Amino acid sequence: MKLHPKLTLALIAFVLYAPTLFFEYVYMDDYLMVQEGGFYSKIENIPASFTRSVWHPTGTEYNYYRPVSTSVYIVGAWLSTLISNDILPWIFHLTNVLLQMLTAVLFYSLLEAFGSSKKAAFFGALALVMHPASAGTLGWIPGQNELLLAVAVVGGFLCYVRALKNRIWFLPHALCFLVGILTKENAVGLPILCAMFLLFSPDRKNLTLWFCSFASWAATLGAWLYMASLGGGGSAPEAGGALTGMLNGLPYVLIYLGQLVFPVGLSTLPTPQDTAIYFWVAGAAGLAGILAMIYFKIRTRPVVLIGAAWFLGFLLPTFANVVPEIKHIFILRSDRAYLASAGLVIVLLQINEERWRKIFASTKGKLGAAALIVAVLALNVHHQYHFSTGMAFYQSGVDGSPRSPFAHTHLGDMFLYAKDIPSAIKAYEEAIRLNTTEPQAHNNLGVAYMRMGDTDKAAAEYVKELEYYPKNLLTWSNLGAIYLHKGDHANAEVAFRKAVEINPAYKDAWLGLYKIYDFQRKTKERDEVGKRIQQADMDMSKGI
Repeated sequence: MKLHPKLTLALIAFVLYAPTLFFEYVYMDDYLMVQEGGFYSKIENIPASFTRSVWHPTGTEYNYYRPVSTSVYIVGAWLSTLISNDILPWIFHLTNVLLQMLTAVLFYSLLEAFGSSKKAAFFGALALVMHPASAGTLGWIPGQNELLLAVAVVGGFLCYVRALKNRIWFLPHALCFLVGILTKENAVGLPILCAMFLLFSPDRKNLTLWFCSFASWAATLGAWLYMASLGGGGSAPEAGGALTGMLNGLPYVLIYLGQLVFPVGLSTLPTPQDTAIYFWVAGAAGLAGILAMIYFKIRTRPVVLIGAAWFLGFLLPTFANVVPEIKHIFILRSDRAYLASAGLVIVLLQINEERWRKIFASTKGKLGAAALIVAVLALNVHHQYHFSTGMAFYQSGVDGSPRSPFAHTHLGDMFLYAKDIPSAIKAYEEAIRLNTTEPQAHNNLGVAYMRMGDTDKAAAEYVKELEYYPKNLLTWSNLGAIYLHKGDHANAEVAFRKAVEINPAYKDAWLGLYKIYDFQRKTKERDEVGKRIQQADMDMSKGI
């Protein structure tokens, strides 16, 4: 029995990424599921996710408002605790796989709506599923944000295409748009792409359609702005700063393009300064191909321009935080190009299908296609396993970006978790050699010394960390632990108080204060702190 193309795509996506269900946390953003277990494991906290920023309570900068993403994490953590009484990573990996399956089906339908044949649409969606760069989105738990965004944007665009024929589809289109911008701000590009589609369609002179379009977009944006005003807790980069960042990062579009054109040797934490020259060359060749496609196809297949705008429009915002001082070590994560890469597929499918048939009609063409598919699958699976454990993740980061202090710092964390203290110290020292002000490097080196029993060296590293980052609550708490260990309760109290002033939700620091007041038999203060411990929802007992 012949399977429907959509079902086939969904099955391929599931089988290909089934290994990720057994992957662990890699302790890059995904550790929030552990640190904030008290918040994420309670289904009743979904409404609260709409009144707080995405990094609450662990950050103060760029605390984006993304409640849909947070709510999906809450559902996953809640289900995990129901099943296993713990927040385990498999549930989040399963969510990613299911979202990939849904994206593949929706993208297939959208390609058909753009005029591609069923076969072309199938292979276009398959390219998005199988591409090795997609493994970086599926294998990493926080890649869920990009997958949710893709579902909302692709689904929203599909609804819009249908709305031009039946206006009832404007409602689900607006809903998808709202879900998209409540997932990630990049979704604001959806109305621009839809407007381009209407402009190129036979209905471009239909004023009613234009009115319905702008009304749905304005209402959705208004609802988003109102909801975001209630979110609080931080701010996104200002428009001027974001534009400057995108201009600073513009050359790195070639790197992303090169990774999509020639995905060999992908790293988990690639940086511009350590990018292989062949990625730049492949990117330049890809850019030349896109420009050629636009030049030759713009009149007969204007969708090619939508594809190009799609790619650039969803990729450029990833550079919003790039500043000249750090742009050489800016992390060019592959998950950030997931939705953008769909635009390249749209561009590629504007080539005459008869030409594709001729290419693959011959025996050599079929063998070449089979060899390409096998190679892509092999590269995909290989890159998947870079996300299987924290050690594999950061080792890949160091291998691909040996001059990245960030990668060395967090590889040191993995050695610390593995109780390989000498290797951890070596990694932290390398990170500090590369950048003496690298965030967390001095703090974590101090932790390594502490576990060796050298409290003096540990304290010295904590003091260095606080010189550069006086609001590092982890370091204040760690310093407090040293004072407590030495019996210096006065300084320990000051350090722990600093930590909870920075973040009142930090449980570890409250526990330190509880020990002090319990030892000093200050019953009133101890009981007050005991109440704060019950209210605290940031627990880093499983972290550093």
